[in-house]
Amino acid sequence: MRVGVLRCGEADAVGLWPLNSQYGASDASGNGNDGVATGTQLAPGPNGDPDGAFLFSGTVSSYIDIPNNGRLDVRLSYTILANIYPTGYDGPIFNYVGNNNDHLWAIHFWQTSHQALFLRTIGRHTRWDSIPPVSANVLQQNAWNYVGGTYDSSTGVEAVWNDGELVAQLQIGVPSVASQYAVRVAVKDGDRRYFAGRIACIQLYDFAMTQEQIVSARDRCASSATTTPAVTTTTPAVTITTPAITTTTPAGTTTTPAVTATTPAVTTITPAITTTTSTVTATAPTVTTTTSTVTTTTPTVTTTTPVTTTFSSSNDASIVTTTMTQPEDPTSPPPTASLTPSRLGEEDPPPLTRAGHREGQ
Repeated sequence: MRVGVLRCGEADAVGLWPLNSQYGASDASGNGNDGVATGTQLAPGPNGDPDGAFLFSGTVSSYIDIPNNGRLDVRLSYTILANIYPTGYDGPIFNYVGNNNDHLWAIHFWQTSHQALFLRTIGRHTRWDSIPPVSANVLQQNAWNYVGGTYDSSTGVEAVWNDGELVAQLQIGVPSVASQYAVRVAVKDGDRRYFAGRIACIQLYDFAMTQEQIVSARDRCASSATTTPAVTTTTPAVTITTPAITTTTPAGTTTTPAVTATTPAVTTITPAITTTTSTVTATAPTVTTTTSTVTTTTPTVTTTTPVTTTFSSSNDASIVTTTMTQPEDPTSPPPTASLTPSRLGEEDPPPLTRAGHREGQ
């Protein structure tokens, strides 16, 4: 089932298997190494997707076969990443098939006990048992573990990672690695140890990732579970041409006759009125008026009301006008990693031969 290519940010994976309902066991890297699942079923994944992982039964008939068209041959350096939910004791997580001369062993990334995460980088031209493995007891049963294994040919260091932290490393100095053949997940042919549990988002790169890059890749498949591949819809261009319509209004000349309004001049003659005021000389008897001063005493205000009497005479008649003037009242109211040492003493159990006997026995 091919849905689309899932790009991986700053560096593309050489192999990417989301193992969810959208991609199934297909290679979402676009390199064409689609897996074939046998005896598996969809199960809840690490990011809340109800169909975001594959469930493996822990039997010889429950596994995924992944072909290698040459793009999975990392040769020098590599990074393997996966989300695993172990419920059994041991078994392969990502296991390259070896050649018959080396008992079918090549690079293998395993769970080797309830807690042990194990990686052995086998050289392309060396015996499997001549290269020491690196391992760490970091796995949690019945829980999601984001695990990784890396090898850097420039430094000769292989390492294992858990939840984005470096938990063990070892100097091995392999010049080129055995990665030229196919891969199998959960089962190794001829071995009685089978992975039981869930696996999601297996990623393979042809270089050794840094811690920052490993952390960044953690949720790479989570976005694929909820992202619909981009679909480009092209709407053909439609051009609608509206014919030009020209409306011509015949030229017309409208002459408005000049109207002259003449307002007749109106002359208003105001007759001159001569008013003659007769001079009357009246001799008024001398009158002496005495103005009494009334003083009103209050506790705080003294008011003096002057009384003014004015005499005028007209036609010998005496008119007395009295004006009362009251002055204005002068008063006013007051206005806010650590590193886990390498477990050099741990070796993975020697493989079983086809007759069912382990190496060395």
